[in-house]
Amino acid sequence: MEHRYSLRKPVSLDVLLYYQGLPVSICPARDIGLGGISVRPTRLAILPPHSPVEIELLYEDVSKRERLSAYVVHSSSHGMGFLFSSISQDAFHRIREILTEPAASGETARPASVAVR
Repeated sequence: MEHRYSLRKPVSLDVLLYYQGLPVSICPARDIGLGGISVRPTRLAILPPHSPVEIELLYEDVSKRERLSAYVVHSSSHGMGFLFSSISQDAFHRIREILTEPAASGETARPASVAVR
């Protein structure tokens, strides 16, 4: 069980996952927060918890793309969850912008400190 300490919001954003410095897979993000991100399942190899990775946020505007260091929190056939281990000031502000954008109909942000399976 994972405990989140920051607000998470559903997103329509692809991420490029790097493992051991090499690009592994492009994954659709499920939700994002200042503390981490979860992605939908792909055909990529499931990485074990605590594996260090880098996650590139593939914004349409190439100049805004960010690569963030993270660790695998959980992985299964249902998807993978990552905890950011370092985040630049620019990435922090861009993620905060995502969190404060009006939600699409039917989407709601999840509050902090809720247990997630």
